[in-house]
Amino acid sequence: MQIHDIQAFLAVVKNNNISRAGEELFLSQSTITHRLKNLESAMGVTLLDRGRGMKSLYLTPAGEDFLPLAERWSALWKETENLKQQGDKMALSFGAVESLNLCVFPPLFMLLEQHIPKIRLEIHTQHTTDLYTWVERRQVDMAIVLRDIFSPNINIEPWITAPMVVLKIGNPTEAGEKIIQNATLDANSEIYVPWGPTFQSWHDQWWIPLCPSRIKITGSTLIFSLLKSPEQWTIVPMWIAQYATTIGTFTYYHLSDPPPEMVCYKITHKFPKPSTQRSLAVLSEYLDQVKL
Repeated sequence: MQIHDIQAFLAVVKNNNISRAGEELFLSQSTITHRLKNLESAMGVTLLDRGRGMKSLYLTPAGEDFLPLAERWSALWKETENLKQQGDKMALSFGAVESLNLCVFPPLFMLLEQHIPKIRLEIHTQHTTDLYTWVERRQVDMAIVLRDIFSPNINIEPWITAPMVVLKIGNPTEAGEKIIQNATLDANSEIYVPWGPTFQSWHDQWWIPLCPSRIKITGSTLIFSLLKSPEQWTIVPMWIAQYATTIGTFTYYHLSDPPPEMVCYKITHKFPKPSTQRSLAVLSEYLDQVKL
């Protein structure tokens, strides 16, 4: 059964006339008749009542049953042709921790959205440990994480390093111009974000680990809601501090004795899906354009 035979049948039913069906399809009357015979032969039934003295064509009972099937068949064929014309599409599943997706990657997402040919994009916000699992299972093609965790099936490479700075309420135009002494920061006014074991070890050398008045949070974007008074402070990677200066009355200071810089890692599966090779190359190129 050929699609052009089905199209001829549908044109005849639509126009109720073989000649007009031929005009619609730019085919001769004999070609339309031939295609109808081919279709009826393939089906093993008569679809149209036609004969001498009949001014109109009529669907047989079999033709009435076949008509909705023919219409669906034709629609599916058109959708298939449209899909072929669009060519091979690219797909990409990208993941990162919350602060990076919010503060750093919106320009990256815009570049990916505007890329030609189009990329079918999925964006995931997860914790670092979850992103390792998702990459391991190939649910995410590439992720940017905050820790180097060994996994036999994952490639890990440093992407950027960022200094850790003190974020406070203040004048954004003065951001980064001053150095603040560690010892002048009151532990009772801190909003503490646990940035990992190395950061915590450094932090505990300067401030009492179990300070009763300290606020501890695990979602770094809560900082923007919790920093309300000039006395309050928190230590964040530079990308959060720079973003904060663009959204309100926040400023940041460098520390006299800063913690180790925060390292962000790019992770991918050692054996990525073949269908993602091109999109991963595009992503890597765009990632270079959005580095701090």
